[in-house]
Amino acid sequence: MTEGNSMRGVCRIEGKWLTKTDVADMVVELRMLRKRREHAAVFEEIARIAKDKDDEVSPQQHAMWIVLDAEEVQKALSNRDLTAFRSELVNLAAIIVTAIKCLDRNADATP
Repeated sequence: MTEGNSMRGVCRIEGKWLTKTDVADMVVELRMLRKRREHAAVFEEIARIAKDKDDEVSPQQHAMWIVLDAEEVQKALSNRDLTAFRSELVNLAAIIVTAIKCLDRNADATP
């Protein structure tokens, strides 16, 4: 950077000089957007699986599914199978989402 540019900023975009702080803020924002996109992909996966679940069963049946799937999560973790562990976590999340939807539909039901 030349001496004349040192007072303006580190780079120029569309006629505007950006400071180091501006560039750092942009990097932080881009990282946050990437995280949101990664989270969205996980939530879409959970929603896709939840859609396949039978959400017309009773809250008691959902509670049983949660207990059974939690056991599968534990088994995958104890076997150190991270692929199966992730898959079981997503499945458990889908069951929980389905149970919440069921409870919301049947507000007077007790688990």
